[in-house]
Amino acid sequence: MSIKTPFVSLLACLTLLTSMLVPPATAAVPPDTTLRLSLSSTTGLGLHPHTESVVAHNAYEGLVRYNPRDPQGGVLPGTASSWNISDDGKTYTFHLRDAFWSDGSPVKAQDFVYGWHQWNPHLPLPQISMFDINTATALDEKTLQVTFVRQGDDLIREVASDYLQPIQQTFAEAKGELFGSTAATSLFNGPFVARDVEKGTVVLEKNLKYWDAANVKIEKVVLYNALDDSTSARMLSNGELDQAEFAQTYGRFFDMSLLHSLNNSTGNYLELNAQSGPTANVHIRRALLLSAPLSSGLHGFIPYSIAGAKGEYRTSNPIPLAEDLTKAKQELQQGLAELHLSELPPLTLISEESSSYLNAVAAWEQGLGANIQVQTTTSFEDKLQQISKGNFSIATMNWGPDFNDPMTFLGLYHSGYGYYQNVWHDPSYDALLDDINATHNNPTLREQKIRTAEQAVLDNAVIIPLKNFRPYEQLIQPYVDLGITVWNRLPNFAFATKTTRPMLHVSDFHDAADIPDYARPSIEKMMNADVLKGSGGLYDPNGQVTREQFVKMIVKGMGISTTTSPVKFQDVDSDSWSYDYIYAAASSNIVHGSQNAGGAWLFKPTDPVTRAEIATMIVHVLKLPASGTGGTFPDVANHWGKVAIQTAKANGLFNGYEDGSFRPDNNATRAEAAKIIDNTLSKLAWPHVYDVHQ
Repeated sequence: MSIKTPFVSLLACLTLLTSMLVPPATAAVPPDTTLRLSLSSTTGLGLHPHTESVVAHNAYEGLVRYNPRDPQGGVLPGTASSWNISDDGKTYTFHLRDAFWSDGSPVKAQDFVYGWHQWNPHLPLPQISMFDINTATALDEKTLQVTFVRQGDDLIREVASDYLQPIQQTFAEAKGELFGSTAATSLFNGPFVARDVEKGTVVLEKNLKYWDAANVKIEKVVLYNALDDSTSARMLSNGELDQAEFAQTYGRFFDMSLLHSLNNSTGNYLELNAQSGPTANVHIRRALLLSAPLSSGLHGFIPYSIAGAKGEYRTSNPIPLAEDLTKAKQELQQGLAELHLSELPPLTLISEESSSYLNAVAAWEQGLGANIQVQTTTSFEDKLQQISKGNFSIATMNWGPDFNDPMTFLGLYHSGYGYYQNVWHDPSYDALLDDINATHNNPTLREQKIRTAEQAVLDNAVIIPLKNFRPYEQLIQPYVDLGITVWNRLPNFAFATKTTRPMLHVSDFHDAADIPDYARPSIEKMMNADVLKGSGGLYDPNGQVTREQFVKMIVKGMGISTTTSPVKFQDVDSDSWSYDYIYAAASSNIVHGSQNAGGAWLFKPTDPVTRAEIATMIVHVLKLPASGTGGTFPDVANHWGKVAIQTAKANGLFNGYEDGSFRPDNNATRAEAAKIIDNTLSKLAWPHVYDVHQ
């Protein structure tokens, strides 16, 4: 069965059909070994080994590396091929393999000693590190001895941190202040090297000198972090991107099977000064905790994604928190009585930002009658200085894990080695953490003790959890595995794989014989770009296209992301599958709808789309200025779509039927619609990455 083709022949691009009808190649398609990722503008692309970024994570390697296939956060050998642990569990001796820097020079034990001391060359390791490292000594070029201030099963996970990378002293000192600022002033020892850093794009290439290069499947990674949502959506749709960070504005237009959601492992808290001032009284602190606006779903101190004995710690150990103003007032009165005060003195809240604490301040002022004096610090570092000096009552705190274990949070308040040891001192808490560190080979018992320690932090109201950060969401093509480490959400390209994208063909449809030759290449392009689909194994080439269906094709093809519109269509229900597409097109001035006699705006989504409506949409998509040249069609002289049809004709988009007519109110078929969308996007230089006819 065939259909008439005059309508499609109206498009100027029809002259290209002959070249487009080349049969698909039968030769095997080589595997694509390049990954292309779109990151948010806030994602770090730093090159320095002490930078927490996607680039540094993949361009450097420490003694050990995290295993992204292990949800418990286990490690694998890295630059160190093996290690020994002393009987007291505090001394680790690492044996380096034959590993090399990207310039071919060997990685030595001294490179780790130098790199770790660059946090602050003038201080000993325990004072400059958020880790539990006491000393690092190069016994020889291939042997590094590390002593820790404590024992613990989690210590080896600390060593895997991105902050504990080696730095070659000779190279770094030769580059001076420029070291790590550009690809040319950086020296890498990881599975990838940075080759190009410009205009918001970083290109990583496989490091052929990496010790495990033979097992790295990806040859190249292109990281974009300057793409807008619309561009990312279009590139992901047509296969130019393998991943895009999820944005609510366009993510809804994609098959949600592409959505990968990871719990955010960063905690957002208020920290209370338990050492001095009114907040040194535990009842005052509890009053602040119980009267704070605790969001529903908050559980304890340790966030999600951190490994426990069996699976995620937080899931296995819920500690729900809730507001209780009545009890808060009771705690306040008890605290004031113990301090011999009639009212709560002014409390100083310090922060380098100005939003996370606002609801809490309002709740305290209203519920407890507190006087909260907010002081803005110049930076995070300035805030830490004020905390270390005790110049605060309350401080904002965001803390992300340095390694995948609850101790990365609980250890903050150990008075012997904790990062915030000056905030709270409790010998019983210290003893509890020491007991946890001494608990070996019994994960269940260790987790029970961790739960007890976490409860102690909350019972003493050392911190006030403010909220759970929203999950980290991204869209990833189904044929790509980025080797993501769940707890820190970073891709590990050394473990990444990419298979050939499966191609869809017109011949797969049960009604393929009914699809006209002129439309086959366009249908295959649009199918493989996820712009259109069949249903129940059929394409139905002669079926009519509705207005909502044609709008969806345009929105998907162009990657339009905006969903707000000054017009509200009375006949478009918010629960309809086409709601977002219609409003995205309306906000982009592609469609306008019409008003009824009562003044209500209508879109008529299920009406078949007409040729005049298609011409109008295409003119709007291409943003063509109105034109009166080139003549018109006799049957559109008094038609509402005259200007758009005339403009399309003047720009060589339409020629009309053989009898000279345009037939503006005729409807388009699904075959014709595919060809029209393809040619329209081609005129926009739309990149058909997966064109099967290339």
